Amino acid sequence: MKLLRYLLPLVVAVGISSTAYAQHKHETRYEEELNERDFDALRQFVNSKRTLDLQDKSSNLTISGDVRTEWRNLSEKACHTSVIANRYVTDDKGILYGRNDFDIEFNLRLDYICDNAWAVAHVLFDNSAGVDFGRCHGHKPEKKNVCKLKAGEVPHHHHHHHNEAIISPADEKEAVHDTILVIGGSPADGSILGCTSKVEEDPNGWQGSGSRNEVNLRKAYIGMNLYESDCARLDVELGRRNLYNVFDSKVQFLSRFDGLLFKYTDTCVCCMCDYYIYLAGFVVDERVNHFAWVTEIGLEDVCEMCLDLKFSFIDWNKNGRNRCNKRDPAAFRFRNTQFTAIWHFNPQYINTDAKIYGAIITNHDAAEIHYEGFNHFDHECKPKCFPPKNQQVVVTGPDGEIIPQCCFRKNLGYQRNAWYIGFTLGKVCEQGDWAFDFQYQWVEANSIPDRDVSGIGRGNFQGQSLTAEGRGNANYKGVSAEFLYAVTDNLSLDTIWEFSTQIKREIGGFHRYAKFELEAIYAF
Repeated sequence: MKLLRYLLPLVVAVGISSTAYAQHKHETRYEEELNERDFDALRQFVNSKRTLDLQDKSSNLTISGDVRTEWRNLSEKACHTSVIANRYVTDDKGILYGRNDFDIEFNLRLDYICDNAWAVAHVLFDNSAGVDFGRCHGHKPEKKNVCKLKAGEVPHHHHHHHNEAIISPADEKEAVHDTILVIGGSPADGSILGCTSKVEEDPNGWQGSGSRNEVNLRKAYIGMNLYESDCARLDVELGRRNLYNVFDSKVQFLSRFDGLLFKYTDTCVCCMCDYYIYLAGFVVDERVNHFAWVTEIGLEDVCEMCLDLKFSFIDWNKNGRNRCNKRDPAAFRFRNTQFTAIWHFNPQYINTDAKIYGAIITNHDAAEIHYEGFNHFDHECKPKCFPPKNQQVVVTGPDGEIIPQCCFRKNLGYQRNAWYIGFTLGKVCEQGDWAFDFQYQWVEANSIPDRDVSGIGRGNFQGQSLTAEGRGNANYKGVSAEFLYAVTDNLSLDTIWEFSTQIKREIGGFHRYAKFELEAIYAF
């Protein structure tokens, strides 16, 4: 307890001493959350250090942590125009996006167990690399139209509570007149993201990307054992963590989990396997009494075949008005089931652990998605004319040419399914160990909530959503590969490569995303 008396004030002091010198990172909060999710082998490697005792600490207290330096090289294209390293594309501060992202991180974890109760805390310090920024609060490039916002070009959801919003030809003319266009815009008002009129204070001055006050409370929860026998155990935990810390998925459960969790495990009742049941409820928005709940049932080592089977269900639905006074918001029309299978084996020719896994996710509350407009583009972004329904109009092309277009409406279906398949080789615990993971992911636009997508994603550096701009973090298919190697018992190197492209071009248009990441982690 003496150690806690000195350690906790130190942690608080570090957090409070962080000043307002932080530079706005070019990644969105979603991208930051996504980037902080670890590869399973890396997470196991870091967690293995939590059992090491320090000389002066109490026998009930475990202190662990890790220091990381990471470099990411990023690429994102929308409508065949680069979103990154493009002088016409800026964030909401008017600052350009860059292809390279350097971060410095420090994770501190505290676990305290006494009798049949425990507490867990995890604080993350995540700062952008670079010198302190100067007095450049906006970017004013030359006026140029990069990708004109066409009449009726934005796809949207259709259901009984959604107000239709289609850009009219008149709106189009007003929206693109004498403006700087960045990819995307709001279908409700024709606004264009990235257009900025901020005043440049010192564009030739000292500028940098560094920050020093990015502090995040990743975990803070308490737990207690309610029942325990030779075969069964029932625990309850209350507090904060991420959904993926409890529930298994490679493409969902990124969201913060502030709530109550019941965990029941049994190794005797079923002679064919061990099983567990997790049941949780958590806060979504306290202001409007919006809560969600999730459960997962798992069967482990079924019939001694090294096969694990899991089923999960999560209900995000909001019945009533949200904080923006919108009734039954479309962003939460998700009741998802997931079936997961994992086969563990140990191939003799590589003499290491291995597993093959896969899952299928379905949103049982999805609404149909319709595309309405005058323009449809093929792979070369050349207009195609659908058979006319009610009218025919004339639209000016990007080079000023007159192109006859046909008004049409296309039903894209529910777009409510997602699935993934992959394999993992190896396990990292000590020097010389390695692990490799490969995945293929297919995530349709209506299968997972925008802010809960935890897979490869689409980059989405402009922070757009399906409900506002017609494009978000879902509607992608892609592959990822990750390799982790332990240089020493504490130091490891992690390499990640990801690539994705759109599933339906009608939902947000052409899109392509790629990432290469190299990270050094020292865990203790």
